[in-house]
Amino acid sequence: MKDFSIDEIRNLEFKDEDYDEADFGDYVDFIGSRVGLSNGEGLRRLMEFFDNPQDKLKIIAVGGTNGKSSVCNFLTNNLRKTNSCGLFVDPYLGEINDSISINYESIPKKRFMFYIDSLRPVIASLDEEGLRVSCQDILMAIMFMYFCQENVDFAVVEFAAHKSAELFNVVSSPFATVITSISVDKAAGLGETDEEVAKNIGALIKKDCPVFAYPQEDEIDEILREIAQENHADYYTFKKEEVVVDAINEHETDFHFMGYTGMITSLIGIHQMYNAALTMIVLHRLKGDFKVYTEIIRPSIYTAKSDGRLQLAFKHPRVLVDDAHNPGAVDALAEALKLFIYDRLVVLYTCDEVDDYVLEKVCGLADDLVLTKTYDPNYSCDIHDLEARALKYREDVQVIPDLEEAYKWAVDKASEKDIVLCCGSLPMVREIFKMKGKY
Repeated sequence: MKDFSIDEIRNLEFKDEDYDEADFGDYVDFIGSRVGLSNGEGLRRLMEFFDNPQDKLKIIAVGGTNGKSSVCNFLTNNLRKTNSCGLFVDPYLGEINDSISINYESIPKKRFMFYIDSLRPVIASLDEEGLRVSCQDILMAIMFMYFCQENVDFAVVEFAAHKSAELFNVVSSPFATVITSISVDKAAGLGETDEEVAKNIGALIKKDCPVFAYPQEDEIDEILREIAQENHADYYTFKKEEVVVDAINEHETDFHFMGYTGMITSLIGIHQMYNAALTMIVLHRLKGDFKVYTEIIRPSIYTAKSDGRLQLAFKHPRVLVDDAHNPGAVDALAEALKLFIYDRLVVLYTCDEVDDYVLEKVCGLADDLVLTKTYDPNYSCDIHDLEARALKYREDVQVIPDLEEAYKWAVDKASEKDIVLCCGSLPMVREIFKMKGKY
């Protein structure tokens, strides 16, 4: 890694020949050492030093507790057809630089390394002040700087706030705010009730910036509308009954909505149809700015992907992966599983923080259940506590702490007529994808 003074970094220019991708792991380790989640202040201070690049971008800020990544991908797959569109997703699958992309091309590793070298002197200075800059802060700082320097037309940014809604205030005036499904998420820590979570996520709503919202429960919808009204922000939503299912199966959902006929999404589950409908409202209302029209919207909705969200990862046996880490997500998973035909459901489960509602639901879905841990200690609960709580809901629980051994057990247990479901943790899903072809 390269050492620069805090004065030098203001005028640094990236040179490809200065970096070797063989050193990329050292940079990943540096970010990994910054354990913890953003409280917003670290990112705000980093961005102030670099003249607030986020304020120079047309940001579509996407927040909520479920469906954020899917909506981000629906939007990006449309916008990239006629625009330069940045995308930031958090958490990521694949390698860490894959969280930041332009028109689905990940930020080059050497460029990623350059931005970390640029940020390190400021991070060190903030450390001396007692302000710890987190991994999440660093990733978002790199993203804002990269998108600004590349002069993207739009930036679709997933705001995965945890413990503090202050992260939402880093962007003072987004081009648009999109709010996905809201429910309690214990791991996120944004509230103990749906209403508390809604008030915190509502911090994404800014003065005079249009808001597009997934159809929420009445109490949540009322809170979001009030926040929008206070900020003189136009508020757009829809009712679920306005979206009409024409056909649905384990591969796709055909629907029509808002005058758009023959719409199809290949993302699994009726909840993804509503995520597509939310995207369509954004695109329809702002189509003059986006230069996206019907002939683009239809195929782009169909071809949009959202890795790790109720996805068929492997076929022999069938292995489904899904995040499903909170009540809203596990309810959507349970509904979507009704679309599949199978004999037995073998479930591989872990989580960041135990939610009894989710655990009870998973225990009820599973014909065979194996509990495990991720390889990332930052995203692993106490497996003994998880086992003890699972035994309240069923008598037969297999516990295999090593993830790869647990996955092998689940695959060996399944026949060609069964389904292996790996759920509860996106970091676990990330590791499952690496096991392709092993078992």
